[in-house]
Amino acid sequence: MLDYQRRMKEQHGRNNRETVFGVTTLPSDTGIRAQMNQIAPEKFSPLFEGFLRIAEEAGLLAGYRVLDGGVLIALDEVWYHASEKIHCKRCLHITKDSEPTYYPSALAGTIVKPGEASVLPVMAEMIRNRDGEKKQDCELVAAKR
Repeated sequence: MLDYQRRMKEQHGRNNRETVFGVTTLPSDTGIRAQMNQIAPEKFSPLFEGFLRIAEEAGLLAGYRVLDGGVLIALDEVWYHASEKIHCKRCLHITKDSEPTYYPSALAGTIVKPGEASVLPVMAEMIRNRDGEKKQDCELVAAKR
């Protein structure tokens, strides 16, 4: 997001943040991460639910219905940060040569249909530590949730 805004500023002399919100300086990646880490991922769920409700009411989901009226959801695990030192309570970890690497991970999904170029995003599901310390979640369990 920040890279896109920076390129827009270089190419056009302004970016969306300036035009829409009047924000003249862009935060750093670290600044955005620090702000976002304060928000529980579950807080975003109503936004996605509202989006899908509006899409259904507008008839957009009808074009994605397959088989017996269901939808296909493509899933992919994403990491968006990894560090040997920086981590939060939601981070998973892997250990190699006695050195842990911490990373937050999520299972991202989109509603898809064969032959359709557009996709509809659904709320990502965090892959998390189940007990806060030892047992880690996995993609399969996150997909079931």
